[in-house]
Amino acid sequence: MPGHHLKKSTFKFGRTPPIMGDCQKPITRIAKFSYGVGHVLNDLCASMWFSYLLIYFHKVVIFNNIDAGIFLLAGQIADGIATPIIGIQSDKSSNNRYGKRKTWHLGGTLSVALTFPFIFNLCIYECANNPRWTLFIYYIPFIVLFQFGWAATQISHLALIPELATTTSEKVSLNAIRYKPNIRDCIFASPSTYVMKLYVLVSSWPSFRYSATG
Repeated sequence: MPGHHLKKSTFKFGRTPPIMGDCQKPITRIAKFSYGVGHVLNDLCASMWFSYLLIYFHKVVIFNNIDAGIFLLAGQIADGIATPIIGIQSDKSSNNRYGKRKTWHLGGTLSVALTFPFIFNLCIYECANNPRWTLFIYYIPFIVLFQFGWAATQISHLALIPELATTTSEKVSLNAIRYKPNIRDCIFASPSTYVMKLYVLVSSWPSFRYSATG
């Protein structure tokens, strides 16, 4: 318009305009460390679950191969059902002072911490003389609650990445930090599993030798 001077644009063809989120402060090291250790419990439990669950129910609880596999299958079915439901409900839940993602993460962590020890422990009641189906009733609820908590922790932990980071480089950095403890946990769980296998073999050796020579 006459009498108005238009400001010359500094945008050049071939360059993307700056994003407002890029001007925000970067994530501190304490925040990155806190995020990195937020999935360690899940990783340790997952390593134990996939490497030792069948051995435990077969060698310690004395289930046959099929029954031990049923416990693993029940857990994976519960995880497959819980994951999409928790993801939808986590997005729909209202925000609060603690944060809706951290609220789901806290609830999932508590669920995992409270139920996982019962899965890898013998029945707290006198279950030895009871029918085998009573052990299914005892262990299955703990397995289902554990898988619910595991899914809630995993989904909320991953959903925190776009809420904490604003740039692509920070999102990639948080994702890499998240998987570093996962690799360490898998390395740690492997020798621990072999130690447990050796302990089961040594503890069952006297009865095995007696039955072989009897």
